[in-house]
Amino acid sequence: MMRRLFLFLLIVALLGSCCAACTRSSLVSPEEEDILPAEQPDAALPESGHKEDVRNYIACSYSDETIVRAHIAAAEPPTSIQDIAGAIVPHYAPAMYMVADLLAARKDAPDTVVIVAPNHTGEGAAIQISGCGYYWNAGSLAGDETLAAELAKALEQEPDSSAAQRDWSASLLIPYIGHYFPQTHVVTILLSRGAGAAHIQTLAETLATIAATQELLLLGSVDFSHYQDEPTARRSDQETLRIMEGGDISKLLTLGNDHLDSPETAALLLAYASQTERDMQKTGELLEIFLQDGILMAGSYYGFALT
Repeated sequence: MMRRLFLFLLIVALLGSCCAACTRSSLVSPEEEDILPAEQPDAALPESGHKEDVRNYIACSYSDETIVRAHIAAAEPPTSIQDIAGAIVPHYAPAMYMVADLLAARKDAPDTVVIVAPNHTGEGAAIQISGCGYYWNAGSLAGDETLAAELAKALEQEPDSSAAQRDWSASLLIPYIGHYFPQTHVVTILLSRGAGAAHIQTLAETLATIAATQELLLLGSVDFSHYQDEPTARRSDQETLRIMEGGDISKLLTLGNDHLDSPETAALLLAYASQTERDMQKTGELLEIFLQDGILMAGSYYGFALT
């Protein structure tokens, strides 16, 4: 516990002057698209990277390498987890130690990591599937364009990277993935509120079929209750957790941003767990209290493992 407290205080200190911006950006409704995480210095493809394919790579513009390194150095895989087939993790920087903890619990490197995350602005198609890779100052990961095309075809769509180019909910996970699985490929699925239960089920079934012949790791990027006082946040979280534990995808999709920023992402992870006969286990939580316009507010973050 003391180690976690020290790490949290260290991350807050490292954030420095951008701390307020980062805190607001992760505790933000999709409508407040003008509030973003603080951008970091431009990432550059390393000489050993995929420079010839730069048009097929997305810059991890919001990732802070110092924070990532601190989380990885302090990673503690959950003792109750032997291996993971997927996870739900936060995309709020001080809570992303949960990403390092859960990735450290994975035994074998996956062929492809499929990131499922919210499209915060909601612009474009409700489901956007990208086969682009990513790059940051310390490395790069190639995209799995074949898998992306297969998933898009299942929805009678074409791959689309427009939302992934501007959103932070997927790219913030990339340096963590790159540390643990430097040779893996990535696919990004961004979801907004228009994504329906039928399409989510189709994606889950298609991913489960692919997972039978290919090593996949499914990562859902989700922040939970937003901008509420602590008692209300706790009640919202309890309702969300109860619905997730019951596997009620239809009910989950009715929840708003006060409960979680991407019910669709959580729904896809639940549907995938059902299709692959996996259990979902809560592995971590953080309730952060902060001052907003003179009022104490709360934001909550959880980690879940598919085992």
